[in-house]
Amino acid sequence: MFRVTSFEENHNHPLVPSSLSHMLPSQRKINVAQAYEIDLLDDSGIRPKASFNFSTRQVGGQSFLGYTKRDQKNYEIKKIIFGIKEKIV
Repeated sequence: MFRVTSFEENHNHPLVPSSLSHMLPSQRKINVAQAYEIDLLDDSGIRPKASFNFSTRQVGGQSFLGYTKRDQKNYEIKKIIFGIKEKIV
């Protein structure tokens, strides 16, 4: 069993600036509409990098997209592994 003997209220590290908070893993997510778009582009033969760039331009920049290239790659890998054609959200 553990017992708390002291507690430091102040953070011992700087917090993430609000301008970068969208990049925290807890804030990144591929929503249903984005999953369908990724699937449609993939079914059309458009490669993942090109589809990511398309989605980024469509929303006005990566900071507005809500996910990273790696998130998209992970989504596509899970889709292949689990045989899911619709979405993973």
